[in-house]
Amino acid sequence: MRIPIRTSRLAIWAWRLGAFTLPLLIFALVLRVLGIMEPVAFEAIVAIGAGLGLIALICAILAYIRIWNTGDLGWTKASLGLLAGVIALAPLGVWLGFALRYPSTDDITTRATDLPALALRPDDQAASLLDSGGLARAFPGVVSRAYPLAPAQLYTLVEGLVGERDWPVLRRIGPVANNGVGLLDALHTSLIGRQSEIVFVVEPDPRGARINLRAASVRDLVHDLGVNGRIADAFLNDLDDVVTIFERDGSALIEQARGSAISDPVAVDAGD
Repeated sequence: MRIPIRTSRLAIWAWRLGAFTLPLLIFALVLRVLGIMEPVAFEAIVAIGAGLGLIALICAILAYIRIWNTGDLGWTKASLGLLAGVIALAPLGVWLGFALRYPSTDDITTRATDLPALALRPDDQAASLLDSGGLARAFPGVVSRAYPLAPAQLYTLVEGLVGERDWPVLRRIGPVANNGVGLLDALHTSLIGRQSEIVFVVEPDPRGARINLRAASVRDLVHDLGVNGRIADAFLNDLDDVVTIFERDGSALIEQARGSAISDPVAVDAGD
């Protein structure tokens, strides 16, 4: 009598869950990138996908054990379910990785007093100062900075960097029209739709001009994965580079102008 060999039910369920979860996540990602799906809904689907992926992963592992002990069929289905489960859990792994690496920077600032007001969260004044503790260790470059430039010059450079990033501007107050204090309020949107409001304040300083900023998530988050801190850090590093280039090119232009002023009289004399 021939004993029939059946396919493991656990392998079948692992494959079914994987075959449902991956298309669901891909479809949600496409809708999010196109701006059709709201960020909250997308994050909910990712969480559901991670849960289904975990179940698929467990079913696949149990199916391997079952198949090894009984000789049932289903290696391929179990493997596909295992792969789909790992992919579905990847966003959760990335989230945990960033959460363990960075402190939350849901609302941060580089100044202790006179916080730059937010346009999208005007009543919220609970920003964390980046001067000590875990925030300072994680983002040592996010500090108030002074440059040997006029406030109007520094404001123009900040405005240019914001424009290069294609950040929509919510408020724009130039230093010339505001007693030397300029304010630029911009909105950053991540790939998955999370938005951050970044307020830059440029004001006079004994050394020239000083810049402070405040970066805050538009929506309250349990943990922003250090996004605001990383945005601020990258922006200020780029600002350092732009100021260096401006100082170098500006000095070259001044020297060129001086050289032209000296050579012009000589040329006139030679013509005479």
